[in-house]
Amino acid sequence: MAIKSKTFKRNFLSNVIFKVDFQFYDMSKIVDVIDLVKKRFPQSKRMEIKNNEIKFDDPWKWKTPKVSSKTNISYRRDLVSADNQARIVIENRFIFLEYLKYKNKNQLLKDVKLLSKVLDLFEINYVDRLWLRYQNILNCSKTKKWYRDYINNDLFNAVLFGNNLDKLNRSVLQSNYVYWEANQIWLRLQTWFYNQKNYPSTTFKPEYLIDIDCYSWYWFSLTDVDLWDMIKEYNDIIFDTFMKSTTNKLHSLMD
Repeated sequence: MAIKSKTFKRNFLSNVIFKVDFQFYDMSKIVDVIDLVKKRFPQSKRMEIKNNEIKFDDPWKWKTPKVSSKTNISYRRDLVSADNQARIVIENRFIFLEYLKYKNKNQLLKDVKLLSKVLDLFEINYVDRLWLRYQNILNCSKTKKWYRDYINNDLFNAVLFGNNLDKLNRSVLQSNYVYWEANQIWLRLQTWFYNQKNYPSTTFKPEYLIDIDCYSWYWFSLTDVDLWDMIKEYNDIIFDTFMKSTTNKLHSLMD
């Protein structure tokens, strides 16, 4: 069982995302949704999305295939908080809530209740997948001491496998777990030096990422579960995983 999460004075979160995947909803209800969330998310933007579809005719014949393309246009709605630190994005098959500046789980759970009302307005009864993701970025140094001080040594040993941190230009470790099979909860832990901008150079700004997400594996009916309870449990699992991935010395810096 995961330990219950607590609120630290400081965190290393770059963003937090809560996402619900589902089947198509009725776009005519979007005006009601905007009105429902306008106190928390007063800014509304309609965005056009263009998807290019390319088709090849007779690809297996010994001749030059005919190529045709088609542009499909769809729309999404961005609903942004007054301080621009949180937003709801609505497309025809998903809704996600993103925090650019995360406060605490109480705000998250309060917003989840609001999104539950949005799903009710859209008359969405079945969810294909439910996600909660926390991405932490730690500014660090590529030294053994830094790892031993702040990161669980089991994760550190995986990075140290090459035995030469000076030559490290990327390290990605991903682990997937069936955390709670009865409740269909899956957990993915990713830790990395990704070095996206400077790869394959070994000279880069050392940033260690701890990326944790919980998600449901199967579809489920919203009449059978409480979304608030599910996200509360996901949050506790993610918090527990973060605490196990890091050391007490890091936790004291956050407290």
